[in-house]
Amino acid sequence: MTMVGTELSNSPAAPRPISGPSKASRSQLLSAYFTALVAWMGLLLLSWFLWSKIDFNTQGTGWFLLPAFGVCVALVVLSRASSGERFVRSRSFTCTAIFVLYFLGRLAADSDAMSDFMGYSFAYTTGLVFALALGLTVWLLLEAASGPGACGLQWLGPMVLLAVNLIFVLRVEVGAADAGDVHPMYALIQNETYQVSGVMASWIAMISCAAAVRSEYQAKRNRLTVRRGVLLGMLGLLLVALVRLTQLMGSNAGPAFIVPLSVLVFAITLTPFGPRVSTRQPVRVTTTRVRFWRRGRVVLAICVFASAALAFALWAAVAWDAIDVTRYRAFGFEQSTLANSSVVSRFEILVGNFGRHFAHAPLFGDMFVDGHTTGRGSYLHSLLAVLPHLGIMGTLLFLAMLVAIGSQLGSTWGKAQGSPRDLRFVMLAIAAVSWTLMYALLATFFTNGLLWFAIGLFVPVLQLAPAARASGTARHEVSSP
Repeated sequence: MTMVGTELSNSPAAPRPISGPSKASRSQLLSAYFTALVAWMGLLLLSWFLWSKIDFNTQGTGWFLLPAFGVCVALVVLSRASSGERFVRSRSFTCTAIFVLYFLGRLAADSDAMSDFMGYSFAYTTGLVFALALGLTVWLLLEAASGPGACGLQWLGPMVLLAVNLIFVLRVEVGAADAGDVHPMYALIQNETYQVSGVMASWIAMISCAAAVRSEYQAKRNRLTVRRGVLLGMLGLLLVALVRLTQLMGSNAGPAFIVPLSVLVFAITLTPFGPRVSTRQPVRVTTTRVRFWRRGRVVLAICVFASAALAFALWAAVAWDAIDVTRYRAFGFEQSTLANSSVVSRFEILVGNFGRHFAHAPLFGDMFVDGHTTGRGSYLHSLLAVLPHLGIMGTLLFLAMLVAIGSQLGSTWGKAQGSPRDLRFVMLAIAAVSWTLMYALLATFFTNGLLWFAIGLFVPVLQLAPAARASGTARHEVSSP
């Protein structure tokens, strides 16, 4: 975890070693390099697992990859623990833990079968706990992979990760074409796993964006070097490929989530994050807030410009018959409109069922209120489903968790001052979590993996820190992403 003040080699007062590194320092470098190597291997194994779930031709396979990923996580934790680091709780730990425990208790009380309990808690598709834990483990691997001892792996690792994911995109599309699964009329791969495919592809997009931003070295200026240009080019190519593939597989959720995320990521990478200025005045908190809003305005301006450019390009392509929108599910196929059945049905369910669902158990909620009122499957496809399913009590706990998440992100931004890479990653974390919350409010049930994976990845409830720093600091005040 990169912290301002921990990079002693950049300080003018730090003496230069006259001779080569000692045996102890060489051992530490080898340990850090090994840890980074295992971390990148774990991220590749996780990507392989996710693609095994996206590829509808490999149902029931790929499960050996998840334990292998767990072994990599365990090795990384053990390696860092052997160097004197230990787990410390973040600001959001208590509120998140209380909400998750309330959710599990409510789910256990309302479930009629074990499959219902497991489906909403530990299933890889809709499991809240699984997505949260997976995001946290990805954060631990990314943090270890981008450590100071990772050397060339800091930029080689994400390039390999992006390249492997691009190969998987081509593999799925080519495999579908060879198997004859491409619809002859519509731009659609015939399968029944489009919802899972959209979530898994969005996870891959978040991991790729986080890996690319974390690989940013400690540059004093926002210069476009060859390495950085190649990395960002590969990231852009992968995100475009993911949008195309998820739409081909019939998922509107994938493009709707990945496109705004892509715009946010590239706006953040184009925004300059200069070195820290003098903070001798006793107004550091105010200064960091002002800096956040200044850079936030730049990111927002770039996003608005890029969104307008994309909208104009789409309009021009449709006007000149370069794109036949009747072939794509996002435009309602032959309806040629964005107001297709999935959008309309979500709105109708929200308007028609919210009142009846909430009135059923307003205080503590009912996780299966749809089955007890309007019919199984008629639940709200919106984050507002927290209110009828967990009641007023659960909603208050959820809001308290969001406040704690915001507090942790604000604290992390303050600690990242002076580190362009850390500032970029914190800005990405704020943007990604904000967008997933907005997306969940508009389109998904509150246990959807997109939201909880983003929280686990960008707002980790547990972090590894050196024992001296952890014991000398408040339990909630740990280092920045």
